[in-house]
Amino acid sequence: MAEFAAWLVALKVRSGDPTLEQLSRLTGQVPRGHQVPKSTLGKALQGRSLPSLDVAVAVAQACVLYAGGTSSVMTATRQECTDRWIQAKSSEQLAKISRNVPAESLDDSDLAARQQRSEAAVRRGR
Repeated sequence: MAEFAAWLVALKVRSGDPTLEQLSRLTGQVPRGHQVPKSTLGKALQGRSLPSLDVAVAVAQACVLYAGGTSSVMTATRQECTDRWIQAKSSEQLAKISRNVPAESLDDSDLAARQQRSEAAVRRGR
């Protein structure tokens, strides 16, 4: 989750460092976007919670829009955001599983199988 937030912050800075107000307004202008409240943006950028995939993509695309990026940059950013979000979500789910299962009962193959199932579940939920 922290890595994903750090990526969003770096994207925001590279795009010209728009304010939360500007980002909030721009999230409503991106393809398939909806206006994201400043409080939700703040939580996502601080890494306090993993935003939904829709929110994450809207924020990433709003950064591109703020920077005046082309539609191809918008598409590439959407894909990169989706890939990074899936990785963060899978890591978050794996951490939850490992907290709830005694360590001695899981070997490497068990963990790998659980992570594959988690990743597949996240992809189906997209």
